[in-house]
Amino acid sequence: MRIGMCAPIDKAATVASMGFDYLEPRTFPIAALDEGAFSALEEVVRGLPIRCAAFNMLFPRDMMVVGPEADAKQTASYVGKAVSRVAALGAGILVVGSGASRMIPPGWDMRKGMDQFADTLRCVGEESAKHGITAVIEPLNTRETNLLHSVAEGALLAERVGHPNVQLLADFYHMRLESEDMGSILRAGPVLRHAHIANSDGRTFPRQRTEDRYDDFFAALKAIGYQGMLSLEPMSGQLESEAPGSLALLRELAADHGL
Repeated sequence: MRIGMCAPIDKAATVASMGFDYLEPRTFPIAALDEGAFSALEEVVRGLPIRCAAFNMLFPRDMMVVGPEADAKQTASYVGKAVSRVAALGAGILVVGSGASRMIPPGWDMRKGMDQFADTLRCVGEESAKHGITAVIEPLNTRETNLLHSVAEGALLAERVGHPNVQLLADFYHMRLESEDMGSILRAGPVLRHAHIANSDGRTFPRQRTEDRYDDFFAALKAIGYQGMLSLEPMSGQLESEAPGSLALLRELAADHGL
């Protein structure tokens, strides 16, 4: 199993020196760069010791893709630019999480919001297909969005979207916060293409095997014959001091479960 780190591009050398296999930066800051700045970034990325194999956070917080403020034409224009840029930087996976952008506003019909999100995903899928990228839907916990909270729901949405370049992500942290059974991974196996992990207690770096249900997560991935990557995605802690230990733990878990 290839294990990567969710971190900015300027941390690539540090992440590579620790032994991670790839980097997973955020998308929306890259989409916001002017052409000159992006060209300079391309040169930097070509010289990195590690590949930016995945990107996350496609949409900025203030860009709504559901509700009355959503603008399908604006979304399509943005998606075209964002996808082409991450493709140029080496992306194979594009994570569609962006909880704030898919937050259904008060008074807006939830079914209509889900229809809008499905249309957005089809747009992302069409653009991703042009560049050989797989976009993955990221279910998020209820603290971050009010639309799509479980791997089970995500699998149904991926099937509804019906685009080969729109698949699914399983995030251990969000699954644990939603008390979702790891059996959802078994049922979602045919569409599961990417995974994230962090300690569910504070979204920190995993430290000890027994502190959380890591073994259950890895066992479920093994059971579906998972062939994808796994990105470490803590939101607190110190990269330099804590990431190496987390990487060692994840490699141990992967090896013990035959991944």
